[in-house]
Amino acid sequence: MFEVFLVFIFCVLIFLTDVVWVKIFLLVLAVLLVLPGIYAMYYGAPCVPSLKKAVRAIFLLGNFGKKDSVVELGCGRGQIIRKIALSGVKKAVGYELSIPTYMVAKVSNLLCRSRAEIRFGNFWNKDFCDFNVIVCFLMKDTMRKFEKDIWPDLKKGTRVLANAFGMPNVKYSKKMDGVYLYVKK
Repeated sequence: MFEVFLVFIFCVLIFLTDVVWVKIFLLVLAVLLVLPGIYAMYYGAPCVPSLKKAVRAIFLLGNFGKKDSVVELGCGRGQIIRKIALSGVKKAVGYELSIPTYMVAKVSNLLCRSRAEIRFGNFWNKDFCDFNVIVCFLMKDTMRKFEKDIWPDLKKGTRVLANAFGMPNVKYSKKMDGVYLYVKK
């Protein structure tokens, strides 16, 4: 969502300047900042805050413990992964591909002095063997891709908490307030 705001700002700046090289620089900068976020919206989900009841359900269903290593796919501004880190898990990592959203998450993480680690990157090409819990808020089509590309490679016992949209061909263990809990067998 930050991408829309950035495009507007860059358009205004480009319109207001008369120097050609500055216009070109602003255009290139806009493209570099905005394209990863557009890709993230299409191949993951737009940055939309989770409902409070869904966040509560994530924590109830997740039952996070000291031995858990948790990764959030598309962590947005990082609120959920920071809260998970506070619950005393061994490791909490959030991936974000939108540059502006990543920067907000990183700064918020620093200001909160959170143990969560915010990483810039495309989670589709990551290895999740170090994690036993995956949290995601992905769109319907993206959950199909998750089911096809990531789910088969997860180790036995891995828990997946999917907010709003579930995997269409995998039976969930529990569902609460729109959050699906899957356990890899």
